[in-house]
Amino acid sequence: MHGWQAMATGVAVAVATGSLLVLLAQRSRRDAEVLFAVVSGSMALSLMSPWMHGAPAWMLWAVAIGGSATCNGFWLVSRALFRGDGGVGRIHVAVAAGVALLIAGYRVASLGAQGEASPWASALDSLLTLASSTLLVLTFVEALRGWSPQLPRAERRLRLGFMAVFAGCVLSTTLIGALGKTWPAVADTRSGAIALCVMVIVLFTHVALRQRRRLPLSTPAGDVD
Repeated sequence: MHGWQAMATGVAVAVATGSLLVLLAQRSRRDAEVLFAVVSGSMALSLMSPWMHGAPAWMLWAVAIGGSATCNGFWLVSRALFRGDGGVGRIHVAVAAGVALLIAGYRVASLGAQGEASPWASALDSLLTLASSTLLVLTFVEALRGWSPQLPRAERRLRLGFMAVFAGCVLSTTLIGALGKTWPAVADTRSGAIALCVMVIVLFTHVALRQRRRLPLSTPAGDVD
């Protein structure tokens, strides 16, 4: 990683770390804010993983495990944001934790890998792709749940903004990853694109959390499915 990609990644790490500190500094925190604090810290660690080559083993493990609450954690944030406090139950935390184990397992299996990936890493990568894709879809769907023309205009704008930002970031990084398999020059931009998307998602989520405080859900989550 070099050039503008490294600079963008460094800024993204700073933004995610700042998000964590801002949320921790709040005197009272709702479920979505607590969950996003975890996600912010995990995003910062995940972005740092390419810089960990040659680092001590304990640091590699810390980054591999600490950076495993990204897409799975953000799914929980979306549930809490659009279902209210109580929208995340033990089963959802358990599912997110299971995906976190897959992420951490894949990164640990890939540590120090030279050349061809090990069978364990390949198997975990396939499982992780399936699980992550499912959670990405569920995250997007949360903003559609309960959609109605009778919703307040501010609520509709919040949901539309969430879907646009989230879908735009996921689709753009996925497309760059797919094109990068054919054009190496495109692949070189992927780390920078991911960093930019992290910054956009972090900043937008803070706007969404602030909006949720001003416009609480009219009814708390009655079902936790």
